[in-house]
Amino acid sequence: MDEQKVFCSNCGSEVDINADFCLKCGKKINGNNNNKKKKLPTWAIVLIIVGGIVLVLTIFIIIALVGYNIYNKTHIDRINDPYKHHYDYYDDRYDDDYYMPKSGTIGDTLIYDDFEVTLESSHIYDYLPDELINPEPEDGYVYLVLFFDVTHNDDDFDIFNSFYMNGYADDTTVDMVNLYNDINGLDPISGTFQAWENRKGYVAFEVSEDFNTFDFTYGEKYDDDTITFSLTSNDFSNVIS
Repeated sequence: MDEQKVFCSNCGSEVDINADFCLKCGKKINGNNNNKKKKLPTWAIVLIIVGGIVLVLTIFIIIALVGYNIYNKTHIDRINDPYKHHYDYYDDRYDDDYYMPKSGTIGDTLIYDDFEVTLESSHIYDYLPDELINPEPEDGYVYLVLFFDVTHNDDDFDIFNSFYMNGYADDTTVDMVNLYNDINGLDPISGTFQAWENRKGYVAFEVSEDFNTFDFTYGEKYDDDTITFSLTSNDFSNVIS
């Protein structure tokens, strides 16, 4: 079989089949097999695919490790400082733009220093059957008992001080009563609170049985931040006798 011959399209001279240019005129030989685009070998294609998969997996592992380290650090910080979420909450409550009322009534929550104080209810008693020392008030008087829910928002202990508590019936100072038994399963609310402790309790006063209004204040004398819970005749119509 005759070998395939290739001729220059410019000058017609015979050229080598593997030549890139005509040796006579220098014309590029278009029909040369060497000008055909070479395909990548299979092993190279496989190598590229495997390399791409490895690269994607590497990026995923790096992202996972970074995320784990961030989570782990946050978890350790919470273990070392379990009250951090309380700090954040407390900071929000005391933001400059946050309005904190200093007066309220039953159902309201007021803030004094590190204490968050809610007056839950008020009950009137003319006799306390479980009280051993002072089961009943003097003639013409009743016991007014205020029930509170108090939370201490700080990482150190503090005292919810009975010396800061005052009662005023019809704008007249009345005495706080020292009772020795619990009322409805609750103890007096005053005392030492631990970090972030929440507690329910009561404060009792002896008031005239025909009183119309009552104010309970908590705070140091002449302190502008003193909080006041005020009760009116409408509130007394719902108390337990």
